Amino acid sequence: MRIQFSVYYLELRKQNELEISNIRPLNALLMSLNIRVSKF
Repeated sequence: MRIQFSVYYLELRKQNELEISNIRPLNALLMSLNIRVSKF
């Protein structure tokens, strides 16, 4: 039971890291756009 849970947790973390790495460039782009907009 405990081993199964830790494997599930590792899979969840791996998936989360992938999502974060996909979101990060998008987030940086949005932030740079926000900075540009606020300068106008």
